Amino acid sequence: MRLSLLGSDTTLCAGESIDLIIDISKDCAPLNITWNDGSTGLSKTIDQSGTYWVDIESICGNVTDTIRVDFVPCLPIVYYGLEACESYMSNGTNMDYSEFTPDYPTPLTCAEVTATNVFRSPPQENKHSCTPGVDESVAMCISSYPLCSYEPGHPSSLIIEVQINPQPDSVVMLTGFDFFEKAPTNYSWIDGGTGPNNYPT
Repeated sequence: MRLSLLGSDTTLCAGESIDLIIDISKDCAPLNITWNDGSTGLSKTIDQSGTYWVDIESICGNVTDTIRVDFVPCLPIVYYGLEACESYMSNGTNMDYSEFTPDYPTPLTCAEVTATNVFRSPPQENKHSCTPGVDESVAMCISSYPLCSYEPGHPSSLIIEVQINPQPDSVVMLTGFDFFEKAPTNYSWIDGGTGPNNYPT
């Protein structure tokens, strides 16, 4: 009998872990469970790269399954800090997003990475302001989309375009996209006023 108990081979970020859990029918109650390291539990927490296998003897027959788990450093390849935020009606910077340029903190040797500045289109109808951010940083304030369902290409979207061109015989995999967002009860503008916020619900 051959079953896939452990799932497909997987790649995770360094510092994470995965629980390999044996899920077998009650009608086939396992008699013996043996992992590659000799342990016998129903689950195993994995936090190191390697190939792991488990043997199960049950009244329905014997099962062996193997999984490869890899951990890779998931360092940021593109980063946007908003400290340069500038937004004044007097000089039109509230309609100009050119200050939000990307940094490349972890250059890849196996690919070329390019990214645009953060922007909205058209900016004249989708202005921005500057507001206090995380840990006394500077953040950007924009209007929210009024409906609850995503609409691709809607003008209120905040857009980031990233292009990755791998070198020949190379593979690049994106492992995540992280950002911080807050929607306070009251808006607060740097060099401006404060008041009730129409935050998204």
